[in-house]
Amino acid sequence: MQNGRDANGIKTLTRHILEQIVVGMPAPVLVADAVCPELPVVYVNPAYERLTGLALEDVVGRAWALLARATDGDEQLARLKALNCAVSTSGFRWTGAPRADGLPVGPLLPRLVASGIPLALHQDGVHITAHNPWYAMHYATTGRNNILSATDPEGAQINPGQQISRQQALHMYTRGASWYLNREDDLGSIEEGKLADLVVLDKDYFRVSDAQMRTIRPILTVVDGKIVHDTGALDDRGHHHDDDDDDDDDGGGRGKGRK
Repeated sequence: MQNGRDANGIKTLTRHILEQIVVGMPAPVLVADAVCPELPVVYVNPAYERLTGLALEDVVGRAWALLARATDGDEQLARLKALNCAVSTSGFRWTGAPRADGLPVGPLLPRLVASGIPLALHQDGVHITAHNPWYAMHYATTGRNNILSATDPEGAQINPGQQISRQQALHMYTRGASWYLNREDDLGSIEEGKLADLVVLDKDYFRVSDAQMRTIRPILTVVDGKIVHDTGALDDRGHHHDDDDDDDDDGGGRGKGRK
């Protein structure tokens, strides 16, 4: 193939040459099909594979996602929605202090929910240590930080007027996050056909006080259909479990799980 010229006489590159340039680039490149509403990924170059650890076959056909700033306005949100993009917003601002001008510290959550955009809730720094999800959901539903004092025994208000419901926060952290990860067929909810991963909690998330929300702990954890953490609290309530029988699991973590 030869190089060509466009209508203005400007030299253009053939597809073959462009592909060679992209393949050899040190920077990661992802290409999505803008014609399809789902914006499916059609190509990633080797640099992208090295950076993310995801191979081409792992991402091709999956929806493309875009990160947005917490301060993006209605116009930007409308454009994101038209592009079928999702927004994963930070719940990690619970470490911050109130602004001197009293303005919100963090994402404007009610506006994001009202936009109808698929939403996820995440925390930062997980490459350093695991973060407690209840702190993020406490922040999203109360707007308070985790800096307790005599004047603010439940934490200072740092995101005034930007609270969402507990149901909305939980949905963002679970089903919303699974959509954002392109794993909605495997993760995010407890239903037939999805991975048998679940936790049993020591408190009712929907009934405890705001302060108690941050003290929620798992008493039973099931991963891939197997019990991997058990405090014995369920036994104390008269329930008994025996994980020696694997007949209720299909071997792939998608069985009925423990009854």
